[in-house]
Amino acid sequence: MTVLQERIGLAVAVVVVLAAVNANSLIALIRPLPEQSYTGIFTNEEDIYSYFTKMRVGSEGQLLLDNRYAVEAHRQVPFYLIYTTFGWFIEKLSPVTPVPFDHLVSSYHGLRVVAGAAYLLVLYRVMVLFFAEPAKRGAAWALAVIGGGLGGITTAATGDILFAGGALDLLIGEFTSLRPLVALPHVLIGRTLLLTGVIALVEAVEARRFPAAAILAWTGMTLTMPLYLAPAGGIVGAWIVVRLIADRRIAWEIVWRGLAAGAPGMLFAGLTLILSAQDPVISAWMEQNQIKPAGLPGLMLAVGVQVAAAVAGWIIVLRRKPERWALLIGWAVVPFVLIWIPYNVSLRLIEAYFVPLAILMVIGLAELIEKQRIAGIAEVLVTVL
Repeated sequence: MTVLQERIGLAVAVVVVLAAVNANSLIALIRPLPEQSYTGIFTNEEDIYSYFTKMRVGSEGQLLLDNRYAVEAHRQVPFYLIYTTFGWFIEKLSPVTPVPFDHLVSSYHGLRVVAGAAYLLVLYRVMVLFFAEPAKRGAAWALAVIGGGLGGITTAATGDILFAGGALDLLIGEFTSLRPLVALPHVLIGRTLLLTGVIALVEAVEARRFPAAAILAWTGMTLTMPLYLAPAGGIVGAWIVVRLIADRRIAWEIVWRGLAAGAPGMLFAGLTLILSAQDPVISAWMEQNQIKPAGLPGLMLAVGVQVAAAVAGWIIVLRRKPERWALLIGWAVVPFVLIWIPYNVSLRLIEAYFVPLAILMVIGLAELIEKQRIAGIAEVLVTVL
């Protein structure tokens, strides 16, 4: 396969995925009900309307967010900057003020599609780090895009989305690609910048250069999703630990570049944490959001199949130590450590866990296919001889 063919194939795949996840919204746009306003929303209605509110705040010239659902006086904080900034931008382009609601709706869907396309392209670029063969890149990409747990099956079978602690892969955007593609553009943008930072950091470490691109990516990530600084730091930390165990030395070339990449984000996240902690209303608002592991059954239903399918690949990578193996091994483990941190939304720290698992699944599957092929050739030779 030529490079051009690979790129055309990727472009077609991206279009197909985006068409599939936007089918319902497109149907609603084409065939609206006369008595209802078009929103194109068929899931996460409460959350998405809160995003419209944040966009409205930005369209009124206010980039820092205040909680308009709270009656008590409280300070403005730099939360959901992606939506307030986007709302501000929409107002600058809008010929009508205040910005009509349907303009906010169409802009939200436009952001979702653009963010989805960017995410799908960057996700494929991650696969390029670990595979030379386009077929393996495509297989890992597809697994990362469509992969998920058993939440849909258990919900359909029991009629209860909260069965065994909840269908986490249906309820929490960080557990899959599909849910953010359908409804959560801020998660897509944060994840895209997280993965972009990983790519840029790997390239900076290997080329022994200053990680300027990683700094830009992870600063943007933190401005969009401050929470994602923890998974980013976890990936770098795990990479360093695996290298320490393997090489019996500290990989300073990773340490200082990783710290540089995360430094601006750490300053912003620290400032945000201080500002929110000093305001009792904001603190109470944040504390009521509890997204913690409820137990192993729900977690295993969400990730167990992918983890089990990746075990063979994990063992193969440990034995053979291919290029960038230390990053892959550490990245595959650290999300399952971060979720047990005593933090009110610790389950969301599992972000991007399925990316290394998809890579490991393909490595294991490729090994199985190769063994079957060799066994088949041997059987033919024995028969002939």
